[in-house]
Amino acid sequence: MLYRLTVRALILGGMLAVAPAASADTIALWNFDDGALPQTDVAGSELADVGTGSVSWTATSLGTPVGNGTAHSWSLREFDTTGATPKGIDFTVGTVGRQDIVLSFSMNAGSTSPQTFSIQWATSAGGPFTQIDQITLLQTAFVSTTFNPDLFYSFDLSAVTALNDAPTAVFRIIQAEPATNNLGSVRLDEVHVEGSPLPEPASSLLMALGAVAVVTRQRRAHR
Repeated sequence: MLYRLTVRALILGGMLAVAPAASADTIALWNFDDGALPQTDVAGSELADVGTGSVSWTATSLGTPVGNGTAHSWSLREFDTTGATPKGIDFTVGTVGRQDIVLSFSMNAGSTSPQTFSIQWATSAGGPFTQIDQITLLQTAFVSTTFNPDLFYSFDLSAVTALNDAPTAVFRIIQAEPATNNLGSVRLDEVHVEGSPLPEPASSLLMALGAVAVVTRQRRAHR
């Protein structure tokens, strides 16, 4: 019994000791610093500034004013004022080869825009969408020279295994209440999707076999 426990302990210890720590990689980042988003476009799409992904929207794009500690953000307005047809933004990426997905961004509200937004995910463009959280925005202005952590949101989605190694992952930011005036705008900045590399099965097997070999040699040496 003691020998069996020792083997198991050494195998586990060997795997933990040899396995490299997984670090999060950028899958896609929209920082809006190129100023390429249109000034008055009711619907459209834009590729990610870093990595691979696209964003589409149903509100009206107003261009790229200053961001949260950055040169540019993205301003949108003409949100629904009745609650009948909520408008929002979809960020689409692929997470193939990645796990432990994290979504983060900065966002603020105007005095007459929607104040509350739902954050959702799906694994196809048409949904169905699942709720991640609901956030209530502050009406604090972005300042290009100072990052305000109160305007920053981050969502650890490592528990959502459906988003791991997915050909399509969609993250939706959609109004959860009507706007009081359709001219009220919100701003988004530094929309970031990250993920850690999936472990390679072959590497895990080799580590386990190596640990077994060490135990076997030690056992023979004590005979």
